[in-house]
Formats: sequence, structure tokens, C-alpha cells
Amino acid sequence: MVERVAGNYDRAAGIHQLASNAFEEIGDKPRAVICRLDRGLDLAAGLNEDSGRKGVSGDVTKVKEILETAIQATVNTEGRDIELLQRVVAKEGEARVALSGVLWESKDKAAAESQFGEACGKHGEVSHIIIFPFYINSYELFLLILRTFGRA
Repeated sequence: MVERVAGNYDRAAGIHQLASNAFEEIGDKPRAVICRLDRGLDLAAGLNEDSGRKGVSGDVTKVKEILETAIQATVNTEGRDIELLQRVVAKEGEARVALSGVLWESKDKAAAESQFGEACGKHGEVSHIIIFPFYINSYELFLLILRTFGRA
């Protein structure tokens, strides 16, 4: 997380990949999935940086693939720790919002709206989970995403 805050998105993604692998090796799938989702978020955040930068975060196709794979990994995530599973669902929502922004920026509006709709649906299913640090309705969230990616 420190690396992400510092703007070192590729390094943050690498750390999350290592953590995901370690959690996978010990059989902790929920935490491994959360780390995969965080890796995708790191790389998506790196897309806002200078397009001339080297590294994975500059490759939109790769970032979309990583986010889609990480989101798919949440499907069969099981466990007895309810709070941990709630974190998985919340992180999946964050990843879907990030993916919708990446897709929107890539001019794939239909897929972006689909991912955004799924994120809102997940948020509605588990409304007691705080995905965002403040209350925001779906339209305001969509405008926030567009502003983040420089389109509104």
C-alpha cells in the first residue's frame, strides 16, 4: 500500500503478486484473491501516469486482463471468516469500478457500463460493507470515475 501511495504502481503490483502467491501456497484463497485484486488496482492506477513510462501499468490490455482474471477468481472463494469474505466482495467492487474506468477510457463503453452495473449490484447486495469512504449514489460515482480518467 505504501508503494501505491508513493506512486510506485509497478512495484506495488509486484509486492501484491508475491503476497498473493504466498497466500495461495498456504491455502488462504480469500487473502490471495484480495492481493490479486489489489495488484489490478495498482496497475490501473498506474495508467493515469505518463504514457511514456515503461512497465506493465502502461499496457491497458494487460491491465484489463489482470483485473478480469482477478475478478473471476472471486467466484469460488470460500471460507468461514465472514468478515474476510466481506472484504473480498468489497475489493471485487473496487476492482470492477477500476475496470469500468479502464474500459471507458479504452472506448469500450458497453463493457464499462456492464462492469459498473455489476459493481453497483455487489454494493447493493452487501450494503453494510463500506466500499467507499463516503456515501455516494451510482450516478455520482460514475461521474467521479469519468473525472478521474479525465472525461467529465
